Amino acid sequence: MPEEMFNRRREVKLYMDHAYQMLDVAASNRQSGFYASAVNRAYYAVFYAANAMLSTQSLARSKHSGVISAFRQHRSNLV
Repeated sequence: MPEEMFNRRREVKLYMDHAYQMLDVAASNRQSGFYASAVNRAYYAVFYAANAMLSTQSLARSKHSGVISAFRQHRSNLV
């Protein structure tokens, strides 16, 4: 496997690991009655998952506005 492909897969995995971790924290916060924190962590789960999809095309962004913009611009190429 070429190094670029290996690095891309590694990046996608890291983003998805973060996304799953945020979902776990969101569930824990919800169960504890911390609803605003649960929503915040769920938002971050989506942010990391969207960045994982963008990473498949080397389009990951660090800012939330950049992720939203890139996702909107390239969504037809991500599926």
